[in-house]
Amino acid sequence: MRLLRDKRGVTLLELMVVVAIIGVLTTIAVPAYYTWIPKLRVNQAIFQLSDDLQYARLRSISENIPWEVQFNIAGNSYSIYRDPSNSFNPASPPGGATLVKTVQLVDNSNNYMAVRTVVFGYNVTFGPYSSILQTGGASNAAFNGQHYEKFLPDGTALYDGAVYLIPQEDLSTNRYDRNRAITVTGLTGFIKTWQHDSSQPGSWK
Repeated sequence: MRLLRDKRGVTLLELMVVVAIIGVLTTIAVPAYYTWIPKLRVNQAIFQLSDDLQYARLRSISENIPWEVQFNIAGNSYSIYRDPSNSFNPASPPGGATLVKTVQLVDNSNNYMAVRTVVFGYNVTFGPYSSILQTGGASNAAFNGQHYEKFLPDGTALYDGAVYLIPQEDLSTNRYDRNRAITVTGLTGFIKTWQHDSSQPGSWK
């Protein structure tokens, strides 16, 4: 019986202290979590888009036929086409090409999380160092004025161009550090990802 009497449980005061600590940690962690999520999503989106552009380029080389990637700015999606007859029609796709896949960047529903996702766009107020990365009237996805890129069997691309991605919530703010971009150099077909360098206004890295 003595052993049972010596065993102590948790007092109400101790329980209240633990609950208070959890509450403080939650108050600190939740805002940080919601700030971190948009950055994670825009990074995931830019890496996926880069992979898909690389895939289209490599398939064009290996199959010895053109492949296209077209960007639907209003719909926040892009589509990849295989074009064995070289008859892709950007005005009314696919023309003679075959749709391989479509990737949707944004949940177009009006739920809460939809405002914390990724869209085509930019919010950069300073001119970047790279001549391909344009601002001040630049399109969200511009390839010589077109919204598509054609990869050719020799590894080159038809156009120089750039695509911009940004967390949707940043479009209505002055925040641009989470802006991301991809450039394609037509002469070489080289694909490069960029992020805006907030430590040096106007620069990308």
